[in-house]
Amino acid sequence: MMINKKLHTLLFLFVICTMAFAQDPCGSFVLNGYSRKPTPYRAVREADVSWSKRIWRDIDAHEKINRIFRYSQEKKPDPNFINLIDLLLCNIMNQTLMAYDASVDDHFTKELSREEVQWKISGHWDIHKVEIPEPPYEKEVHKLIGSLKKEDVVLYRIKEDWFFDKKWGKMDVRIIGICPVCQKRDDYGNLKEGYEPLFWIYFPEARYIFANADVYNSRDTAKRVTWDDVFNERMFGSYIIKESNVRNESIDQTKVGMDQIIESKRIHDNRVNQESDMWEY
Repeated sequence: MMINKKLHTLLFLFVICTMAFAQDPCGSFVLNGYSRKPTPYRAVREADVSWSKRIWRDIDAHEKINRIFRYSQEKKPDPNFINLIDLLLCNIMNQTLMAYDASVDDHFTKELSREEVQWKISGHWDIHKVEIPEPPYEKEVHKLIGSLKKEDVVLYRIKEDWFFDKKWGKMDVRIIGICPVCQKRDDYGNLKEGYEPLFWIYFPEARYIFANADVYNSRDTAKRVTWDDVFNERMFGSYIIKESNVRNESIDQTKVGMDQIIESKRIHDNRVNQESDMWEY
């Protein structure tokens, strides 16, 4: 009897986990087979790069300018548009995009399997016993805990390289990676202090996917805008959290409170001034 009960429990968990994994992360959105190609970057010779700096910045999805990052969380979103986190998960589950472990580093060193990403977003099932007034006086309750809530993805971290191209006499940028960051919760769904990065995406590998996913354009609905346009045309607001340094320290590790904002602005101003300083008269 005890063996049959354990087998029943294992079978129940297997069916539930299979059902959770079988859910389509794309929802009603259908990709068009990557028929559109991203706009190619201007060719840059290494010899023409006279200055470069690596920058990390955060995009806060709660800011008004970044509302497109939370578009699909509306009650009835248009199926022609897709939220960024949905787009990433859709292609990771379809194995058209590779995710990298954010807990290791941000150098895209450890690949995450589809099952590992699914475990991150679906949580795990917990079994606990509850007392009841009738025989057998207790029963097992199965509860899914630790699952990702879409509204918890509140930041998108960007890793990018800024450089001065002396051939064209201008500052340019190349995005290297994107990392969705969510609010921390305990196993019972209560919010905790701090944020947790989910995974890194290598941006050059994702450009074909981004170029085939449209974004809602509130300024002009007749103009088609893709996620590739959003990032390459800098259609978002953000703040700098780190620049490359000898100790590999982020701003929050060296500054506190208002000093973090001042330091972020200082890094931004230095980059702007660097472009004018590179000119020779």
